[in-house]
Amino acid sequence: MITLPQLQKLKLSARPRVQRFIAATFLNTNYRWLGRVDIHLQGLSNLPDGPCILAMNHTDRYNYWPFQYALWRQGLGFTATWVKGKYYRNAGLAAFMQATNNLPTVSRGYLLAEDFLACVGRKASADEYATLRRALDRLWQGETLDAAEGLRSCAPEVVRALCTSRDLFGTGADPAQLGYEEAMLQAFERLMREFVRLNREAVDLGLRLIVFPEGTRSLTLGPFHGGLFQLALKLGLPIVPVGCSGSDRLYPGASPWARSGRVEYRIGKAIDVDAIDARIPLEDFEPFTRQSEGKWKRLVESPRNELRLAVEALIDPAYRSAAATPGAMPVKEDRFL
Repeated sequence: MITLPQLQKLKLSARPRVQRFIAATFLNTNYRWLGRVDIHLQGLSNLPDGPCILAMNHTDRYNYWPFQYALWRQGLGFTATWVKGKYYRNAGLAAFMQATNNLPTVSRGYLLAEDFLACVGRKASADEYATLRRALDRLWQGETLDAAEGLRSCAPEVVRALCTSRDLFGTGADPAQLGYEEAMLQAFERLMREFVRLNREAVDLGLRLIVFPEGTRSLTLGPFHGGLFQLALKLGLPIVPVGCSGSDRLYPGASPWARSGRVEYRIGKAIDVDAIDARIPLEDFEPFTRQSEGKWKRLVESPRNELRLAVEALIDPAYRSAAATPGAMPVKEDRFL
């Protein structure tokens, strides 16, 4: 489970030693000597010299590894990657993730699912998750909720567990004092402030950020989330679309050992966010807060479909999905745990 103290202790490196060690030993052996993996980068002229957000489709668990390896081999620098917070649940895996510049993302759905599991001792059912999530989203959007509105359909023992006094994720937000929904949203905002700080630290170190806008793995391109635009605007970063084709055949399952084959990365031209910048007072804009999203979310995230189309143009036809539409993500908690 991600906590505020854990995020505060996370250290990034401009030249991460563990990344370099894995590349020089494990990946070098796998890709060059035993596995024979062909990695092709196209459009390197579109890659900025300095920090940027690299927005890539996410076909499998490891499809950013060959990309990072190729950048390292060509002396093009290092990256920090957004990963799901669930990968920080295991202490050993969390240590590996921290050592390799992986930044755990948090979301309202993730916090809800993790807190429910911790308090109730089981995963939320589909109905429980959907009801609680709707209440959180409505409150986030500025609607007024009746007392414990999201808890009404839950069993009494679930309500008691979720409303107990506790420090949510080490943020100081207490459901017994604030109410369950408000405490969850305050915890989310405090965690996201730290997440933004970590990304600013990565930029200051000269790292590029790898982000998967789909938020989950999918062989065909799915709808994009828009959070990366909020961060790009706040930190002044260009967003560069990257299409990955063929990695799923290298990594068909959970094993980090790649099969022999070819993977293609095509780097497109950066998405221009300057037009948004000019219309929003950045001194007042704080990403991932109710105040800023209520005022500017639609404007900030307006290039979302443009970015998705740009990535789609960079991937092979087998990975495209014309049927995917923005905002069509499934409402379920399984992908967080």
